Amino acid sequence: MKNCKYCSLLPNGDIPDDTKDILDKTFLHRFMSVRIGNSSGDFGIIIQDKGTGELLVDKALGFKYCPKCGKSLKV
Repeated sequence: MKNCKYCSLLPNGDIPDDTKDILDKTFLHRFMSVRIGNSSGDFGIIIQDKGTGELLVDKALGFKYCPKCGKSLKV
């Protein structure tokens, strides 16, 4: 799928502004957030302390295919 809202990139390799995250949850009275989304051609997980803005986890997940449209992420 050429225009997948989860894995598409712009021709220069940037992530479009309208890209959706697979998961975007805030919990613990809105102090922590967990996001799984596109990270320059792969999907990554980010866990962030919303109070301080500190990133606790920022890691690529190594997906070979987009979990939403099935497109190969390895070109």
